[in-house]
Amino acid sequence: AGVVAGLIGIGGGMVLGPLMLIMGIHPRVSSATTATMIVMTSSSVAVLFVTAGLVPWDYAVYFFAICLTGAYIGKRYIDVYVQKSG
Repeated sequence: AGVVAGLIGIGGGMVLGPLMLIMGIHPRVSSATTATMIVMTSSSVAVLFVTAGLVPWDYAVYFFAICLTGAYIGKRYIDVYVQKSG
């Protein structure tokens, strides 16, 4: 699945997530497994770019700060919404 996904330009999680559900694996396990695969893939690519010296650090720090702030605010809003709606 990983080779096919790489050839057509999608992540392995898009292929293996639904495949694991079809195989009868619990949705929480499937979700956690695909999230772990995504973290491993993106981390290895990030290390590759850093070691090759291809990271424009001014943009990287700027986008990191924006994404971290957005993720934190979004998580807070979702938590409040879930508590209110049950």
